[in-house]
Amino acid sequence: MRQWQSAVRDGLVEVGVLPYNGFTYDHMYGTKIGGTIFDQNGQRHTAADLLEYANPSGLTLLLHASVHKVLFRIKGKARPVAHGVVFRDATGAKHRAYLKNGPKNEIIVSAGALGSPQLLMLSG
Repeated sequence: MRQWQSAVRDGLVEVGVLPYNGFTYDHMYGTKIGGTIFDQNGQRHTAADLLEYANPSGLTLLLHASVHKVLFRIKGKARPVAHGVVFRDATGAKHRAYLKNGPKNEIIVSAGALGSPQLLMLSG
């Protein structure tokens, strides 16, 4: 790092803005966990904005889960449709998560700019 970058980093750490503040539904400066989405009007929203209006009791969040495959349905479909994932937890146990039938069901897989396309390619 350059000298000025080190000075900025050290100053932020000294006042409590750490590079990783853990997981929380609240937006915290310095937290590296985040995301963005655009609505139908082209307005940008971060994951923190969306979670502000979410019902936390309707969410299941799995930390330290490593997705190995996205499951697709292809029978009777013009295009493959994702319907679940295969993942391992922190202890190495293998699990499957499936979407429920009906609307408003999602599994969000976030593997980064390189990992997400790689996961989709490996899943077929």
